[in-house]
Amino acid sequence: MVLSLVYAVVPAGAASVAGSDGDRGVFPQQTTERPEQTAQGNNSTVVHENPRNASGSDDLEDVERWLANRMSGAVLDCTEQVRNGSSYACRRLDRDYPEWAGRYVEVQRQSGDTSTERTDETLSQTRQNAKRFAEQVETFRELEDEYEEAKAEGNSRRARELAHRLVEQSRRINQTGNRATSNYDAFSNETSGNLSEASDAVVEIENDTATTASAIRDAELVATTLSAEATEPDGSFSSPLVVEGQLLSENGTPVSNRRATFDVGNGTVATQTDARGRFSFEYRPTTELVGPSEWNVTYVPTNASLYGGSRDRISVDVTGVEGTVTVTNRPSTVRFNDTLTVSGRVEAAGRGVDDVPVAVSLGGARLGTVRTNETGGYSLTTSVPVNVSAGDARTVAELPFAGRALSADNASAPVRVESMATRLTLDGNRTGGRVAHIEGQLETEVGFVAGREVEISVNGSTVGQVETGPDGRFSADVDLPSSVTASDTAVVTATYAGAGENLESASGRVVLSPTASGESGGLGGLISDQIDSLFARLTGAPPERAQDASQGVTRFLPLAAVVLAILGILVLGYLVARWFAPESWLRRLLGDGDSDGGEVVSPETPDPDPVPAQTSRDDASLLATARERLSNGDTDAAVLAGYEAVRSRLSDRLDRDSPMTHWELVQFYRARLAAENANALQQLTEAYERAAFSLQTSSEETAQTALENAARVLEEIERPSDSRRN
Repeated sequence: MVLSLVYAVVPAGAASVAGSDGDRGVFPQQTTERPEQTAQGNNSTVVHENPRNASGSDDLEDVERWLANRMSGAVLDCTEQVRNGSSYACRRLDRDYPEWAGRYVEVQRQSGDTSTERTDETLSQTRQNAKRFAEQVETFRELEDEYEEAKAEGNSRRARELAHRLVEQSRRINQTGNRATSNYDAFSNETSGNLSEASDAVVEIENDTATTASAIRDAELVATTLSAEATEPDGSFSSPLVVEGQLLSENGTPVSNRRATFDVGNGTVATQTDARGRFSFEYRPTTELVGPSEWNVTYVPTNASLYGGSRDRISVDVTGVEGTVTVTNRPSTVRFNDTLTVSGRVEAAGRGVDDVPVAVSLGGARLGTVRTNETGGYSLTTSVPVNVSAGDARTVAELPFAGRALSADNASAPVRVESMATRLTLDGNRTGGRVAHIEGQLETEVGFVAGREVEISVNGSTVGQVETGPDGRFSADVDLPSSVTASDTAVVTATYAGAGENLESASGRVVLSPTASGESGGLGGLISDQIDSLFARLTGAPPERAQDASQGVTRFLPLAAVVLAILGILVLGYLVARWFAPESWLRRLLGDGDSDGGEVVSPETPDPDPVPAQTSRDDASLLATARERLSNGDTDAAVLAGYEAVRSRLSDRLDRDSPMTHWELVQFYRARLAAENANALQQLTEAYERAAFSLQTSSEETAQTALENAARVLEEIERPSDSRRN
């Protein structure tokens, strides 16, 4: 059976049912009889979490391809904007990318792919490093601006400080960039998306920032030369390595009598140079690999130092040492979401071990990782998660590595985990003879429960599972079993089993009466399929977008209205097919354009003899129509009209025979508009897409911004070519 999953807010005033199978009986079992009903309106806010399950492998591949292209487009747009000195498009990595990634993994799972965990990690790492790279480059440019300001003001001390920070920031950018390009390769290999252009842009940005940092370093700092040697190369935590060396300036003058900090192995050591620039220090390895290896020793000057950094390499041979880990926890009895503090100490060779990671878990569930302080102590305070079985459990503290200079047995302490009662509410209605829409929520006395699996059954037969989202809510469109006809009562039950967790089981059910029409899916299914197909052809939307739209129509309109809508769409489809332009119907739908029945020229095909003045007047008229729609509160229509005004004008300027999609149009004009107006076009396109394809209504603020962006782009287009950017 198929479940189409979304997170949703249950409509205000809607009747709901709840139940609990827990022993405490805090929430008694209830059943609500639903009267005979047909599909009706719903003013809930719906946020898509998973795509509608397609009927075949080809459909799923289409959805995967659409989602992969959206994610790769977001990464590429972000990287391109960073290269051009902006980062507005990177907001999509937070706003849209996580949803696309979640939907991609869900579709991959539905198609039977077993590599979803690896894909999920790849998509997540791609987003994180793309975002981190953009943030680091933005920080670098801010530091560069501050440096230029300090130089202009003659503040040499401040300039030196910023030079050090720029060199260090360039190093971070290089590290993150290397991780990002590796992620981009994995993304391209595991999906149909292609991030090779993004990788090229990352490398270019890395080179640019490195060149800038090197030039500033050479201008502000005195170069140094470091020579180092491990005089005691065989070492361990109990018998430390000894490193000696000398630090000189570029002309051979000793960097003398100065506090100096060195990065060595995986740690940092501070020491003092003598009058000849010589130094010596001990280092106790902890997280480094055992055996012979080559290490970097790097001089790390302070930000106020006149000197630049330098490095050398040493040969070492590390021997492992056995240490100890201790652990205590408080309180000793906990329940879901209680605060738990786990603390202890790491020791070796009779002394505390500082700056090593300690992984803490409860009943097999990882709580987090914390690093030891200078005395070897650690402490982690967190909330008890749901995925810990009720009963006697243990907190475990361990060193999360092996084959390193330090090892230790795990330490554990007992803790009692008590169960907590839950409540599951459920509401629903039949949206067709063989389809039901359900919504529900899972909660406890201390709050809502997210990320838990809820099983859905109809008349005792399991039809699928759904996962609770933010605030514990879930929503699904359920294909009823073949044994349930339109004239049958359907009892839908949602059950949270709580197996292996510290929350008690709960269930809720809703009784759905036969549909008023008595249809059993034949006509309704035909109508739904026709809407899916027509909507996809009209808008070019991917399968799950089209299915979402048709679902919204069939759920909220009576059958008679649906039939009328189909007839209208058929006529509209004929006109669209004749005009070859998806936006032409928008112009007439919004009341703009000629009404004399004359021939209409597609805005996607350049007029062989364009009349700019007339085109400008048409666009101004459509933009005025958009503002009128906004003043009347029709925000979606306002966005669509504003986009049409820009789209038709941009399309008229194209010297090509084939039409472009809206995103191809953005890419085409990215380098042909001023940067701020290219951003405005992208924002307008995003607003258009949401207005055209989303079930959410555009906010007044979104519509107002869209129209401002439309006006900004049109203003540049109408300026004489010699006054615009080449």
